[in-house]
This record gives sequence, C-alpha cells and structure tokens, in this order.
Amino acid sequence: MKIASTTLSSGTLRSCLEQLQSVELLGLTLLAQSQPTTGWFPGRLSSIEPETLVQATVQLIDYGERCRDAAERLGALRAVPLELNIPEFGL
Repeated sequence: MKIASTTLSSGTLRSCLEQLQSVELLGLTLLAQSQPTTGWFPGRLSSIEPETLVQATVQLIDYGERCRDAAERLGALRAVPLELNIPEFGL
C-alpha cells in the first residue's frame, strides 16, 4: 500500500479544525436541562425516560471511544523534523 505524500501547514490545519461543527451529545443536553437540587448530581433525571438515558449513555461512551481512537492514531504519527536555522538556540 502506497500513501501519497502531502504537506499540511499549521495554518491550514488550524483552518480545517475551526470549520468542524460542534458535536451535540444528548447526555450533555440532558445534564444542562436538569438543575441540581443538592450536590452535583442532577435532581430531575427521574423525569427522563430510561430509554433516553440509555441512548444518551451509549452515545457518550461511543464518542469517548472515538476520541480515544483518534488520539491514539495522532500519537502514532511519525514526527516531522523541523528544519530551522536559529543561531540563538545554541546559547
């Protein structure tokens, strides 16, 4: 398998990442809608259908796994040497 060689500047990467849409997670929406009565645990979860809680939980777990997989792939990328002539670096 041959992979095409491409270059990507930091500005291009930043521009690409800035265009990504926010992810709407049901679990976070439910937490934002329920106000805590005491402590940190939301008090109005009893009014949410169990199926909705299951769906929100599965979605959060899936999102977390996808983020972990992406982080592992990024961590496995080969380092790109930076070729700069900085005379002050030796000081």
